[in-house]
Amino acid sequence: MKTKRLVTVLAVAGIVLLFASCSKSLKTTEDDAIANIEKSAESVAAPGDSCTFSGTLTEAEIEGLMEMREEEKLARDVYLKFYEIHGYIVFNTIAKSETAHSNAVLYLINGYGLEDPALSGEGEFTNPAFTDLYTKLVEQGKGSLVEALKVAAFIEEYDIADLLRLLEENENADVERVYGNLLRGSEIHMRAFTNSLTRLKETYSPTIISPELFQDILDKRTTFSTTAGIRSFPCVNYTFTDVLTEAEKDGLLEMREEEKLAQDVYLYFYNLYKTPVFKNIAKAEAAHTKAVLWLINGYGLEDPLQEGLGNFTNPAFTELYEQLTQKGSENLVEALKVGAFIEEYDINDLQNLTEETESDNIARVYGNLLRGSEFHLKAFTNLLKFQKVVYVPTILSDEVYQNIVSK
Repeated sequence: MKTKRLVTVLAVAGIVLLFASCSKSLKTTEDDAIANIEKSAESVAAPGDSCTFSGTLTEAEIEGLMEMREEEKLARDVYLKFYEIHGYIVFNTIAKSETAHSNAVLYLINGYGLEDPALSGEGEFTNPAFTDLYTKLVEQGKGSLVEALKVAAFIEEYDIADLLRLLEENENADVERVYGNLLRGSEIHMRAFTNSLTRLKETYSPTIISPELFQDILDKRTTFSTTAGIRSFPCVNYTFTDVLTEAEKDGLLEMREEEKLAQDVYLYFYNLYKTPVFKNIAKAEAAHTKAVLWLINGYGLEDPLQEGLGNFTNPAFTELYEQLTQKGSENLVEALKVGAFIEEYDINDLQNLTEETESDNIARVYGNLLRGSEFHLKAFTNLLKFQKVVYVPTILSDEVYQNIVSK
C-alpha cells in the first residue's frame, strides 16, 4: 500500500461516517460471514506446499513483500481495535484471517532469506507511515459501528488494489501464488463488511477500484486465478468501441511480436546458462504478449504471431533474434547485456506508442507493459552489478535510464 496515497485518498474521498448502534439483526450477518471469512485464512495458512524459493526476486518484488507484510498487519491491528471498541465479532474473525495473511507473506520473506520488518506490538510498524495511518483509521472508525465498517471496507478495497498492482509487477511464481490467495481473502472480507453495512441500511461506495470491479466482487463474479501475471478479469473496465488508426493497429501487431522476441531470446539464454532470471522474465514476457493479443482480438485484428522459438511474421524480428542470441551466446555477461538492451528497446517503443495512441484501452495495457519492462531492466542491470559490470544504455537517455534503475 502506498501509505501516503492512502491517507490522501481517505481525505479526498471524504467518507461519510454516520452514527449507528449495534442491532440484533446483525447476528445473522455475523454467523453467515464467519464461515466464509475462515476460508480466507485456510487458503493461505499453509502456502509452503507448492513454494520452491528457487527464483530470484527483483528489488520491486522484495519491496512489495515488505510492504504487504506490514499492510496485512495494519488491517489486523485496526480490526482488533474495532472489535475491542464495538464488540462486533466479524472484526475479531477477520483479524484472525489477516494474521494468517501476514504470516503467509512472512513465509515468503523467510523463504527468500529477507529480514522481517514487522514489529510485535499492536499499532507498531517499522514504516512510520503505517503507524500514522493506524492512528488515523482507528480515530475515524471509533465513533460508531457504521464508521468502523466503512473504514474496514476501505482497507479491503485498498488491499485489493495493491495486490492487483503487485501481481501485475510480479515475475515470481511463489509470490504470485500467495498474493492470489490474499486477493481471494480480501474479496471475502469486502463482502462481509459491505453486507454488514447493508443490514444497517447503509451502503459503501468504492473510492479506489472501479464500480464495475466492486460490483463483480460483491456478486462473486471475479476469478483472481493468475497465469504468468495475466488474470481473467481485464475486460471489466474495457470496451472496444473506439476506432483505431492504422498507426495504432500497426503498433499492436509490432508489439505482439516484439514481446515474443524478448520471450524467445530469454528462453534461449535460460536453456544455455540455466540462470533463473531468464526463465522468470520469459514467463512475464509471455504474459505481456498475451495482453497485446487480448487487444488484437478485441479489435478484430489478425494475430501475426507464429509458433516456435525464433519464428516471426516480420523478418526483421527473425534477423534480430539471430543477432541477439548470437551475441548473448558469448558468455553470461553478454547475455545479461542483451537482456538489458531488449528492455531498453521495449521501453522506448512503448513510450513512443503510448504518446501516439488515442485509445484508452491501448494506453492502459501499454502502461502495464512499460512498468514491467522497467522492472526487467532493473533486474538485468542489478545482476550485471553482481558481475562487477556497469551497463551503459544505448537507446534511452542517461536521465531516463537513471530514473528507471533508481526507483
